[in-house]
Amino acid sequence: MTTFVSLSLLLVLSGLLVSRATAKMREIERQIVWMGFAAHLVSAFAQVIVTTYFYGGGDILLYSGAGRQVAQLLMEDFGTWAPRVALLLAGDTASFPFPVYWGSTATMIGLSGLVSVFTGGSIITLCMIFGTWAFSGQYAIYRVLRTIFPREYLYRVQIAVFLVPSVVFWTSGVLKEAVALGALGWAFWGIHAVFFTDNRLRGVAACLVAIPILSTVRAFMLYPLVISSGAWVYWHRRGTGGTSQDLLRRGLTMLVVGAFAILVLNDLTERYPRYSIENVAEEAANLQDLFSRNEGGSAIAYTQQGAAGQVQNLPIALFSALFRPLIFEVHNATSFVTSLETTATTLLLLLVLYRRRARSLARIVAASPFLVFSISFVLIFAAAVGLAAPNLGSLSRYRSPVMLFYAVTLVALLPLPRAKKAPALPTPT
Repeated sequence: MTTFVSLSLLLVLSGLLVSRATAKMREIERQIVWMGFAAHLVSAFAQVIVTTYFYGGGDILLYSGAGRQVAQLLMEDFGTWAPRVALLLAGDTASFPFPVYWGSTATMIGLSGLVSVFTGGSIITLCMIFGTWAFSGQYAIYRVLRTIFPREYLYRVQIAVFLVPSVVFWTSGVLKEAVALGALGWAFWGIHAVFFTDNRLRGVAACLVAIPILSTVRAFMLYPLVISSGAWVYWHRRGTGGTSQDLLRRGLTMLVVGAFAILVLNDLTERYPRYSIENVAEEAANLQDLFSRNEGGSAIAYTQQGAAGQVQNLPIALFSALFRPLIFEVHNATSFVTSLETTATTLLLLLVLYRRRARSLARIVAASPFLVFSISFVLIFAAAVGLAAPNLGSLSRYRSPVMLFYAVTLVALLPLPRAKKAPALPTPT
């Protein structure tokens, strides 16, 4: 009964929020947003079924099972257990009457426990709530993109944001990717609000909420986000003309952006030493060895070691992250579905290269600071994931947040049909 009530309330409340969020959109926009929301709900059921009956276990069952125990303790004695749950949320260890973990796994157990207090521990409801959070991040990204691209591009951009299968599926469960995508989306919205709009206070608030969540669950994602955001702001402010006040404003903006980026990267290095420049090559090598031993034939064997060796591995890592699994690598149902997506994006990339000449592509990217951000983010993120997760199973899941921006980049670069009398390029905002 508790499951039914909590599930019904979730559907009603989230439906009202989606209706309010899309009230000022055109009909076609509203339809695609609703399709994306429905896809998350369906994928939440699929996650439970696949994890339980296909894989026979997984992170979803771990987080939800431990979360139910945390929720029970909170309901029995909130004053005693609340401080320990707070430690879990921060990724620290705490004493519980059952095994607990540290780092991002502890955070996921803490989040699952807090949500389970209100939902009765229903795994379906938990997956839907986490999926709804991820969907909200996609919505935040689209809110920014609909101010950047002309109306003629919005239909294809929406599909790329809301309906990429791997993005929807892997962010519709009690998984780190769901929490990370929601946080990434609102951090992206906040950065845009701070540097490109007058809505700076809300942008700062969004960043203050989203960035700590992202740093706790998927800290490595902050590196491409910070670097690419700096490139975004720089490209937007790169002009050399204007009055002396304009030049001073641009200079001060770049100083602020540079200082912010240095502070964030320095803080990340101190909090997560394994992601420092000195240790990143060793960390990548350790992960490669781990996946190679555990996953067998589906993992790429990176033979080059050390910092210079990992640089040599980058082309293979990028290829692996953006193009695998190839159709002949399919070995089960999930890899077959994933291969259909990578095949589709590969064909789309080839179509872009065929329809656009190299000089034309360079001109389009140079005219759009957002595309500078998106391409930078995709390349840095894909390289990191490709190096750290060389096997197909983990790769499909870990790269899901970047597939959204990869798809957006491809559809933005693809020319509109000649029959349409519309702008040929995205607006350079």
